[in-house]
Amino acid sequence: MVRTVECRTELAIPLDEFYSLCDRAGLQSEEDLEGLVPALKQLANNSQFLEQYFCDYLKDLSEPEHSFLPPVFMPRIGESYIFRIVIWPVIDPAERGNQLLYHYPHNHDVGFITCGYTGSGYHTDIYSFDYEHCTGLVGEEVDLEFQESTMLPPGKIMQYKAGTDMHIQYPPEELSVSLNVIKREARKNIVECSFDMDKRTVMGHSIKIPVQESVFNAVCTLGNENSKDVLIDIAQRHPFMRVRAAAWHALIEFNPADRDYLFSKAVADEHSHVRAYTDTLKRNIEKQELALASSQ
Repeated sequence: MVRTVECRTELAIPLDEFYSLCDRAGLQSEEDLEGLVPALKQLANNSQFLEQYFCDYLKDLSEPEHSFLPPVFMPRIGESYIFRIVIWPVIDPAERGNQLLYHYPHNHDVGFITCGYTGSGYHTDIYSFDYEHCTGLVGEEVDLEFQESTMLPPGKIMQYKAGTDMHIQYPPEELSVSLNVIKREARKNIVECSFDMDKRTVMGHSIKIPVQESVFNAVCTLGNENSKDVLIDIAQRHPFMRVRAAAWHALIEFNPADRDYLFSKAVADEHSHVRAYTDTLKRNIEKQELALASSQ
């Protein structure tokens, strides 16, 4: 579950020293993030570093725009970590439709520590759930256990675990900034989901894969046996379970003669998401075939 981590140091360090400490940490697991709490707190104590970073950023307009919302900057991507700066803007409550990722219940497939840097800090409701028994299929019921409602004011550090911790963020009273250190490698066995809080079900996925799905469908439609073999390799070996499920879907959809064989391979996947996705796909295809037969 999410923990507030106490760190009472008043020492302030510059950004390059913070990077050096992170580089030397050599994170092996998300549990190792706690060792970087003092470094993150000491950087947060530096009241000038962010102003200088943004000045340098504005001078170099050739830097690619980030697509994250709300505005997210990633000044450093180390071998085992990502350092991230997030700006949390104030939003008029009447403009609910324009509230970016606020009011968005979600979990993460990475572990991270976050520290309030400036401003009042966003509000957040925190829940926990047993992700190991969640396949991640849209509509699946989940048991969300409420933990606390809190804020992220300057100097407060919280540690989130991959998969288990789910939260909903709400706009701050004043523009706020948080600093994050993220364990770089995502946990490939975790489905990153969004949730319907009224129904207590999986509503969607935080990571969209429409490009892969489109390419897979195009390859199946236009390709040959060689491209089919490539897709089978992706379906069996790709580290991300939702990409494997999408590859199996395309293969099954466009190779009706081989469906039994492809279904047997897909349901043997190590991850419950792929197995449940395949079972649902099989039932849907059987319903379609039955409906077609009844109409003739």
